Amino acid sequence: YREAITQGHGAYLMDQDASDVFTVSVGNLPPKAKVLIKVTYITELSIQGNRAVFFMPAAVAPWQQDKVLNENIQDTVEKIYIEKIGTKQSFSLSMSIEMPYGIESISSDTHKLRQKCTDCKAVISTVEGSSLDTDGFSLHVGLSDAYLPRMWVEKHPEKESEACMLVFQPDLSITV
Repeated sequence: YREAITQGHGAYLMDQDASDVFTVSVGNLPPKAKVLIKVTYITELSIQGNRAVFFMPAAVAPWQQDKVLNENIQDTVEKIYIEKIGTKQSFSLSMSIEMPYGIESISSDTHKLRQKCTDCKAVISTVEGSSLDTDGFSLHVGLSDAYLPRMWVEKHPEKESEACMLVFQPDLSITV
């Protein structure tokens, strides 16, 4: 990254500062250039009652943010932090969902969504004009029979091997 910036080339660097904190640095952009940054985010879903919950934070805790923003990764060009730019930042998200349970509902308390659903699969996306604020993005997927034990088998797309996952989650709200 430093070498490319020093030589006047455009460059980008994505760095993971902790398991859940990363920064994206983009250098030597021409004036008024538009930048599209795509990130693949993988996380385990939490189960709350009969809903699977996906949450993607939009900002880091303040004590992490200061450390990350003040890190010096190059000295060749002036640094401009996104928080200093006055333009509105757009946000779009597309997600394919496949569940081992029937999908009863899909909702977000942070964004308006477009969605297409079948029994166990769905495709969702944020509506045009969405932005990402400090609330981040959350998605709630209502599931039928969420507490039934399930086994999930997937085949490797190129090799002759399979992976199996067994899920058992007891319903602790049932009284004996």
